[in-house]
Amino acid sequence: MARIAREAGFGVHSLTAWRRGQPGRRALMLGFTNIPNEAEAKRQVTKLMRVLGDARA
Repeated sequence: MARIAREAGFGVHSLTAWRRGQPGRRALMLGFTNIPNEAEAKRQVTKLMRVLGDARA
């Protein structure tokens, strides 16, 4: 999922490299900055949801 989101232009990092000990569930930590207004934030969230939804299919 992280790779697919990065390919779509998002700055996403998988938490797998930060995990210690036994393998566990995979995870992404998401946040966003440098979004000029609420309309653009909503557009970006919609795009990310579509990209991640496609990755799960």
